[in-house]
Amino acid sequence: MKKIILALPAMAVISTGALAGGIDAAPYISAKGGVSVATWDNAAMSPNGFSMLGAFGARIKTDAVNMRGEFEFSFSNLSDTKNNDFWPFFLETIDNNHKTQAYLANFYVDFLEEYRLKPYIGLGLGMVRIKETVGINYFEPGMFTSEYYQFSGSDSGLGWALHGGFSFNFTDGLQGDVGARYMLTNVGEDVSMFTASAGLRYTF
Repeated sequence: MKKIILALPAMAVISTGALAGGIDAAPYISAKGGVSVATWDNAAMSPNGFSMLGAFGARIKTDAVNMRGEFEFSFSNLSDTKNNDFWPFFLETIDNNHKTQAYLANFYVDFLEEYRLKPYIGLGLGMVRIKETVGINYFEPGMFTSEYYQFSGSDSGLGWALHGGFSFNFTDGLQGDVGARYMLTNVGEDVSMFTASAGLRYTF
């Protein structure tokens, strides 16, 4: 028994070396831009706007699967306007601005590695921070009065994401990336965001 226990570390080293010999790993960076729309519980507004996404990670190829792991940072600036028109009694305009920062650890599986166009799916988990600013402009024609109120607040919470898309090999190192992300977080209430994006990924 003692001989078997003493032999286990040596077996682990040998196995690790054999596994490493079958793995092709390469680091990469990526940058994408796109559009997003957000919704949350019991809200009549759906802020939408642009998003910017950047990531760095590593591509890992084995005989069984082709996968990627990365750290992604994204920033979104979304807005929406709603008019409550009760003319000639009053007119109320509500402006909603929604800034989101997300820090996600993503894991992807790439398919059809032998082709230039490759679909992929992925999962992400991380932290999401949302800053929301609401402005209300209230106008009452009969009193010839107009009042403006502004409220803002921010909160952070755990977020998770589903990814899907396609990548295209321009060269051995340069890939185009077109994808979609559905992200859900809870910052006092459930907030979901759908993002469609396109960009480039460079593998070293």
